[in-house]
Parts: sequence; structure tokens; C-alpha cells
Amino acid sequence: MNRSADAAVIHGGIGTVMAAALAGKPVVGAGMQMEQVANLACLERLRFAVRVGKSRDPSRKVQEAMGRLLVDESAKAKAAAFAEIVAQWDGPRVAVKILVEHFDESSH
Repeated sequence: MNRSADAAVIHGGIGTVMAAALAGKPVVGAGMQMEQVANLACLERLRFAVRVGKSRDPSRKVQEAMGRLLVDESAKAKAAAFAEIVAQWDGPRVAVKILVEHFDESSH
């Protein structure tokens, strides 16, 4: 996601969720699969996302949600704060540590 954007419209897959989170931007999401809906629900609970339900033409709901988010200073601040937290995560290092702890036979 482009950090110069004011907000993101995403489907809620983990890749787009993390890209928006790392960019520190509010999100409007329309999840199609259960995993996407769940990911967007998590961002909603953090109060910097609006989840739009599935429909044949969600464009009006997406536009309305985007209009609200673009003027919501609290959502912008919460997204920026979450970006600072996410930036500190070191996923690859944690994954290697877990794999070594559980599968490296020389460490047992």
C-alpha cells in the first residue's frame, strides 16, 4: 500500500491487512471469505476500519464508509499507532525461533 494514500480499500486478506497496517492508514474493507471478514473485524475492533458487507454493488457503502474515515481523526491516529506496533514485529525471526524450538533435533 502507498503510504501517501489517505486510506485503503481492501478485501481483508492478510496481505492487504498487513500492508494497510504497516502504512498506518484507516481501512474500508469488503471481505468475501470468512478469513477476510474475520481480519476486517479485528481492525474494526481496533477502531480504524469499517467493514462493508458483501453485496452485488457495495460501491455506495464503500464510498460512505470512506467519507466517514477520511474525516475521522481518531481512526487516523489509531491506525498510525498500530503501524508503530506492527513495525516492531519481527515475523521472520519469530517464525525461525518457533521452528527451531519445535523441529531442530540437535537442540533436544
